Amino acid sequence: VATNVIIEGKDIYGVMRGGATLLQLIQEGRKIPKVIIADKPDPNFWGISLDVARKFHTMDEIRAMIDVCFFYKIAHAGLRLSDDQSFMFPSTAFDRLDYTNVFNKPAYPKAELEALEAYAKARGIYIYVELEVPGHSLKLRENHPEVFGELSGYAGNIDITSSTCRNGVKTLIDEMCDVFSSTPYFHLGCDEASGVRH
Repeated sequence: VATNVIIEGKDIYGVMRGGATLLQLIQEGRKIPKVIIADKPDPNFWGISLDVARKFHTMDEIRAMIDVCFFYKIAHAGLRLSDDQSFMFPSTAFDRLDYTNVFNKPAYPKAELEALEAYAKARGIYIYVELEVPGHSLKLRENHPEVFGELSGYAGNIDITSSTCRNGVKTLIDEMCDVFSSTPYFHLGCDEASGVRH
């Protein structure tokens, strides 16, 4: 029996999510039922986040998360790339951040992150990344004290009153946005920044 399938969306991402619905219909039975589905998300932003700075995940595991996002029509997948324990983004401006961390794993290679971005984009998923500042920034201060401040007081806080430090943060954001360019979002952690001078 011939079957016509029409998927319409306001953009390519809407069509991709329609494709995910079609796959769900096929999985539930061997035949595609005769249906008309009109669907759209209630919120403007819906997503999940994965902390790879405090718990190492392989690229295969992260891609599996992207596949889950596609199947359940979750548009945004977050990656927390920095914390006191490790810095998982391979900065070229601050090359001493690319070190073997608490997991005995190096920062993710840039080429792998670029491939991950392409993998997600092909599935209609935006990857937004988190740079944890001004708190939880111990690795920035340990590895580049000339930019982010010498270790003193609560070691995890960078000095946001320093223009050198703020310029360093901007450089890191620019580097991360160059790799993860499809998303309109960027996440600054900003939690537990106790003792930060204003």
